[in-house]
Amino acid sequence: SWLEQNLYFEPFEKQTETNEVACLEHLLSSTFNDNGKQISIETAIQKTCLPDGYIEWEDRLMNLGIKKTKALHISRASASIDKIFSGTQWEKNWPHALKKLPGSKLSSAWNGQRIVNTVAVSLVNIFKEKESGEENE
Repeated sequence: SWLEQNLYFEPFEKQTETNEVACLEHLLSSTFNDNGKQISIETAIQKTCLPDGYIEWEDRLMNLGIKKTKALHISRASASIDKIFSGTQWEKNWPHALKKLPGSKLSSAWNGQRIVNTVAVSLVNIFKEKESGEENE
């Protein structure tokens, strides 16, 4: 039939894989106001890698509910993070989607004031494209 020939459903495993990657990409591409300039979360994370930028950018990220250690800890109780996912397919279940990324899990982290529940996303998921791109040059 026409429907069978023209309609393709991805296997569930593929949908799940692209869902958590898309969820992370949505988070990383989201922007915040930094002294009148819109900065992506991904750019801020990369700036924490600069020798003189770590503390300055770590504070900005922590204001959003994100802390970079050996993993990227994303607070499960941050109004800023909730706002990023508001109105998306991940609005109610973004922690569940992100914890499916390789090496990621539910965790907790010190945010400077108290311990908060987080999703700890392995940094491999964030920096892999940049590293593989550099190898090709």
